[in-house]
Amino acid sequence: MSPSSSPSSSPSSALTAEQKNATMKEERAFLTKLLESALHNEFSVLKQHVESYRPPHHHHDNDSDHDTNQISYIDILTQFRDGQRRTALHFACQSSSARKKNVTKQQNNSNHHNTNGSSSSQKEDKDIVEEMLDWLSSQQQKQQQKQQQQQQQQQNDTTTTNTTINDNDEKDQNTSTLETLLCAKDKNGLTPIMLAAQVKDNPALAERRVCALLRCASSKKLGLARSKAGATALHYAAGAGATRTTLQALYDNAGPIALSACSKQGGTPLHWAVAVPPPAQYFETIQALLDCGADPQQCQPPLSSSSSVSSSSVWIPPPLHMAVAAGNVPHAQLLLDEMIQRNVNLQPTLEYVLPNHNGSSIFHMLADMNLVSLLHTLVQHTPADFMARQVRHEQRNEQGWTALEVAARERHVGPVWILLGEGHDEDDAQRYIQEFHDQLKQHHQNNNNNNNNNAKQQQQQPTAAASTASGENVKDIVDNNNNNDDQNNASDWKALEAQIAQQAASLSFTAHASDEQQQKQQALQLKQEGNQHFQKRDWSTALELYTSALALDPTNATLYSNRSVTYWKLQDYSLAWRDAVWAKTLQPEWPKAWYRLAVACLALHQYEEAALAAFEGLKRDSDNDELKQLVQTCVKQGRTEFLSSSSSQSSSNQHKHNKNKEKEDGTTNHQDDDDDDDDDDDDDLPKF
Repeated sequence: MSPSSSPSSSPSSALTAEQKNATMKEERAFLTKLLESALHNEFSVLKQHVESYRPPHHHHDNDSDHDTNQISYIDILTQFRDGQRRTALHFACQSSSARKKNVTKQQNNSNHHNTNGSSSSQKEDKDIVEEMLDWLSSQQQKQQQKQQQQQQQQQNDTTTTNTTINDNDEKDQNTSTLETLLCAKDKNGLTPIMLAAQVKDNPALAERRVCALLRCASSKKLGLARSKAGATALHYAAGAGATRTTLQALYDNAGPIALSACSKQGGTPLHWAVAVPPPAQYFETIQALLDCGADPQQCQPPLSSSSSVSSSSVWIPPPLHMAVAAGNVPHAQLLLDEMIQRNVNLQPTLEYVLPNHNGSSIFHMLADMNLVSLLHTLVQHTPADFMARQVRHEQRNEQGWTALEVAARERHVGPVWILLGEGHDEDDAQRYIQEFHDQLKQHHQNNNNNNNNNAKQQQQQPTAAASTASGENVKDIVDNNNNNDDQNNASDWKALEAQIAQQAASLSFTAHASDEQQQKQQALQLKQEGNQHFQKRDWSTALELYTSALALDPTNATLYSNRSVTYWKLQDYSLAWRDAVWAKTLQPEWPKAWYRLAVACLALHQYEEAALAAFEGLKRDSDNDELKQLVQTCVKQGRTEFLSSSSSQSSSNQHKHNKNKEKEDGTTNHQDDDDDDDDDDDDDLPKF
């Protein structure tokens, strides 16, 4: 740790290099002691360090100059900071309540026989933040009184008035106040009160510290200050489950604006409180915020304008949605009950959909998560016409599902029963679920039949493009490689790769825009079915399904990647290479596409190309252990192949009579390399 700025008052030019180094060393040591005493809740030690501090280059000055050279205590605490720009007050606000007890036993023994023991106990019970603030407030008052006396004396001295007052004004401008220390921010924009408000394991201690800091504040600046995350002290207090007293004190300081202030990602203080994951239960905090006037339906952007805001905007849903998404059901239930009890109009919350959750409404979320009690309460207080028109028919997510259909898909009997409405029982819910799945199965079968027919007609679109750079082209190059001992026809590989890139650039949907989304959904369904068959090691069926999916979504890099590994499993390495090239061409920043290409090249004995492809993947994901291992495998097998081929050629020239035996040995070694390669790659191959 090192001081961010030296409180020293003399110019650095007056010091030699050796003196500067000594000064920095002394100030680093002082900073370490200062911050450690604050973190360990040792106020007496901290006070002793501050009171005894003098600028290092004044250590040998005359004692008579001590008052002149001495820096104010607030200046010392404000200017000495660690690498994160945190002051001793920051550290004190993070310290635990347990004070290091160096002389605890002696104090206990003396208190047992001393009538003044109670006062000693009370002093020990005082928190370091409170002690620091009391001490600094007292020092500031003394300093102000001293300055007033000096100014009065200067005004009486007519001969020195002009020069001395000007000097004194300049000194005042360079002097920090207690307010400066309270508002000091670290590198993350956090002030001491923000850190004090975050003490989760001891809300009572957080309350004492926050209230003490606010008592010393002379303006609303303390409560309205924002961190780099856009949060105020009220946000941090709410997120830590602060007491009602803490929240009320912060609200009184900052006013209603703090309740509605939105941080960059997490919303208002109420959002921070309700969205804490379980098992946290901040009931008192939530109720206190609502009592202060927090809006239980505030969101970003506002509900009234959400339809006109671009998708790139930061979306912060209403607090009820946040609580459900966080999985904190007790918070969601409390918030809903409070909204009902306070006669809040629920319709804006009911109509809100989550853009980053597939367009789900609160009903979709509750149905999907099987939160029966919450859903029952919500339905009871939702207008009947809204339930009939919106929830059961018109309110659909991006996949086109209503909340009732989502519940049926997940076979959640309770939510289905509730969403069917009055007049239905559990048997009706079970029957609806079975009928829904029967219809869904029939729908999938019809889609598969249609897709198989469409695949034959539309196959000339991606697979029109892919067939131009078809498997036969790749296999021809492979045959040429096997018959060419001098070169590997690298130009042919590059030409074929360039051909695929040119075709990919011109590839697009031929369907109308209205049908494009439907085709992509059908392709996604086929891909999921292909994945299931792949997991069952049914490579041929998986291959057919991926091919059908590509006919519907020819620009999907994932489909090419999946089909590439399927060809690899079927030992058709040339087509595995072709589809890997398509995947990395369509999505060049995707590390797995380069992995697929490297594995295919390795199987085709293109060791240099394999290593380069794996290295390209590492450039995009430097922590990927599979790619690191693959680079080593490519280099190792390339070297083995080169040495084996060189040794075999040299041996053939020298011992022609043993040619057949050497050829047999070379084939055996080559096969061993392939076996090791296949085993390693199969083990390392990431599943999708």
